[in-house]
Amino acid sequence: MHCIIFFILISKKIKVLNIKKNLNWIVHSEAYHRINDFKSKPELKVKKNVLMVKNLVNFMKINKIKNFIYFSTIDLNFSPYPSQKNFYCGNKDRCEKILLNKFKKKILKNLLSLDCLQL
Repeated sequence: MHCIIFFILISKKIKVLNIKKNLNWIVHSEAYHRINDFKSKPELKVKKNVLMVKNLVNFMKINKIKNFIYFSTIDLNFSPYPSQKNFYCGNKDRCEKILLNKFKKKILKNLLSLDCLQL
């Protein structure tokens, strides 16, 4: 298995990356991944995280990568979400739904969503 770590900038355009190795997996934890990240401008940060997931999916299509590991949160199991984590959990939930949709459409062969505890 070949693996490389890289970042895709959050923008409306996908930055074309010249990668010389065959990639098999994308591992993604999001740009804004801590609860404190959502204390200021939470809507904008959710929008950027969702855009990043969409950009990664497009990157995967272009480069024929079929495997995705996504760091989510155990807090999605609570209903309702803990009040101080509303934007954080909503963000994770929205990104998971995008990825699950791509998995159901067979764009992704393997999708691992790791539930992490965020204190």
